[in-house]
Amino acid sequence: ACRYVDKVESYTDEKDLYLLLKEIKPNIRFRGDDHNDGKPFTGDDLSMKIIYLKRDHDYSSTNLIKRIKNG
Repeated sequence: ACRYVDKVESYTDEKDLYLLLKEIKPNIRFRGDDHNDGKPFTGDDLSMKIIYLKRDHDYSSTNLIKRIKNG
């Protein structure tokens, strides 16, 4: 629970993510600083500020998905 989150959206692949970003039109998008490598990413052509968050922890959506799938 986070009082600063208004809504959570889920998506299944990068195409869905792109369509969702186009629809929602967020002002800011947060990404892990491990993705701050200058390579193109989904939605990099859309008008939004990108903030890279330092990953000094072991939490990630990828690890969470793996833990859920493995029970």
